[in-house]
Amino acid sequence: MKNNFKFVYVFLFIFSAIFMGVGWYLTRTTQVLISEGEKTVGTVVGHISSYDSDDGSTTYSPKMQYNCNGLEQLNYSNMYSSSKYDIWEKRDIYCDPAKPNKFIIDSFTNKYFGLFFVIPGFITFLIALGIMLYNIRRAKLIEYLKSNGSTITAEVTFVWKNHSYSVNGKNPFYIKAIFEDGSITRKFTSDNFWEDIGGKVGVWDSIKVYVYSDLNGVDYKKNWIDIRFITETEGL
Repeated sequence: MKNNFKFVYVFLFIFSAIFMGVGWYLTRTTQVLISEGEKTVGTVVGHISSYDSDDGSTTYSPKMQYNCNGLEQLNYSNMYSSSKYDIWEKRDIYCDPAKPNKFIIDSFTNKYFGLFFVIPGFITFLIALGIMLYNIRRAKLIEYLKSNGSTITAEVTFVWKNHSYSVNGKNPFYIKAIFEDGSITRKFTSDNFWEDIGGKVGVWDSIKVYVYSDLNGVDYKKNWIDIRFITETEGL
């Protein structure tokens, strides 16, 4: 389980780093062109289209006629959008005097296109960080419970595969159990584990549960179902 979770958040960290890196590069390149380039007016004289067979969408890149560093240019934009500009429509553009064929149209989408990479990358980074911190805290809690917690014997009520996600095409398992505490029924859910149960535990079997306890009493919300007899590891 530990290795699977490490794989997940390492993958997410790499994914976020790539996206934020690409986004930073695009944003930086665009801002340099805006601040150091030449602002001029271009005329839309045509379009080139790109069809995406996966979702059936078509995007368009305008062909612009403009003057940059005294040279007449006729080039396609490297930015595609789902809508077309009108033919003969005039748009402000930024071009690179050293490379007159390099330009961007003065629009929010074109100027800040890199944000479409930076924002998803940053969100993915936060998700990966959250998963990592959660698992660190969870591992510390489990170690505390095994050393200092109280143990109770609960009854298994549910054994199932978790179909909400998979790693390498494999779904984890989890267990639900209940414990009668006087007139109150305490319910517990195990952490996910990847080893096949293989008949090792079934409904209404007894299972050990560690619960948090200190001088203030027992906190059943902080618990860990002991599944080492299934996973054959020291925790998850």
